[in-house]
Amino acid sequence: MGEVGEFVDCGPLVMKGYWDQPQATEVAIRDGWLRTGEVGFMDENGWF
Repeated sequence: MGEVGEFVDCGPLVMKGYWDQPQATEVAIRDGWLRTGEVGFMDENGWF
């Protein structure tokens, strides 16, 4: 808690990749997780 890190997401509603851009997809999605490039932290109440 309180540690700064990158937001990553996965699930059935997350995009599978960029249309006709395999290199961009490789950068953004690794091991099934979408790397958002956004950073943040969880506070003491569990909010991000």
